[in-house]
Amino acid sequence: SMGDDYKDVQLVSFMSTSKGFYGECGRRGGYMEFVGFDDGVAGLMNKIASVNLCSNTAGQILMSLVMDPPKEGEPSYGLYVEERDAILSSLKRRAKLIVSSLNKLEGVSCNEAEGAMYAFPTI
Repeated sequence: SMGDDYKDVQLVSFMSTSKGFYGECGRRGGYMEFVGFDDGVAGLMNKIASVNLCSNTAGQILMSLVMDPPKEGEPSYGLYVEERDAILSSLKRRAKLIVSSLNKLEGVSCNEAEGAMYAFPTI
């Protein structure tokens, strides 16, 4: 639930492992979630998507791991945190570099990239 302020809002969320910070290109897996829709509508959309999309076994396993990462106290938690933080730090560093480089160009301005590796310069 998104809380009472949003009880009448319909929201569809998508996640793809190949587009997430894991960057697992070639691995196909993902999910979509419907919030605030009539159960019949959400069920129909799920049925339509299921007919057209079916990731391979490796993609389904990867998606399961993305949705339920290691938790504190589990044997692989430390390695997971180390790798996750290194990936996110590298992405942030590269996003800042591209925005900084764009802003050095004459006649170009660019806001900080937020939440993704997309920069939208104004020329």
